Amino acid sequence: MAPVNQSAITMFILQNFVDDPWIQDVLFCLLFALFMAAIAGNGLIIATIHSSPNLHTPMYFFLVNLALMDMICTVTV
Repeated sequence: MAPVNQSAITMFILQNFVDDPWIQDVLFCLLFALFMAAIAGNGLIIATIHSSPNLHTPMYFFLVNLALMDMICTVTV
């Protein structure tokens, strides 16, 4: 019979990515800009498809679902 794993995690250490406050600010601004671009782009796709009756076909229905899932995953992460 195989031995049972007896390991246990007793603590969790969260460390900084970088220690320089200026680099932290630059990274925050860069990642926030990418986040806002993703949200704005997907929102624009959804608004365009919703506002145009010509785009109410199954292909665009699935495109809206994909944009919504991308927004949800982006906001969740």
